[in-house]
Amino acid sequence: MNNETRVSVCGWVGRGPEKQSSGSGEWTRFRLGTTPWWKDANGQAISSRTEWFDVRVNHPALAANVLLSIRKGDPVIVHGRLRSASWEGQDGKPHWEMQIVAETVGPDLRWGHSTFTRFRLPGAEAPATPAEGEARLGQPVPESQLVEAGGGALGALSRAVEAAPPLVDTAIFE
Repeated sequence: MNNETRVSVCGWVGRGPEKQSSGSGEWTRFRLGTTPWWKDANGQAISSRTEWFDVRVNHPALAANVLLSIRKGDPVIVHGRLRSASWEGQDGKPHWEMQIVAETVGPDLRWGHSTFTRFRLPGAEAPATPAEGEARLGQPVPESQLVEAGGGALGALSRAVEAAPPLVDTAIFE
């Protein structure tokens, strides 16, 4: 049995996505804020304190898509593992934050509409059926499709996503 705490958080991107790297690899991160609110008996909107989360996206394909798709101010839904991080700041004081290691990130369609474009990497076979596509979710992209001089796997994937033609035509529903 897996005892990880999983959460789904609806909120607004407070700091846009940025690529991060260290000796252990590359990832994308952004800040997500969520402010609970409700209406009182008089119909007045009441809100409470904003909670902030640091969202870390480790999966290469998702990290590249977040960099290409999400901007500061966007309403998003994030699903992933919740964890806390603590450190000692330059001032010597302890700090901590809540982090979400994202498994899924998408637009919150309560606040607008979105256009989805499916893509595939050059040389990658497209799923024959939706079920086959679902079976591939969460699987790492084969290294042979990501190897490119300079920029690492995330950089190579970002360039491949930009260059790859969509598998289907996009449509905007109004």
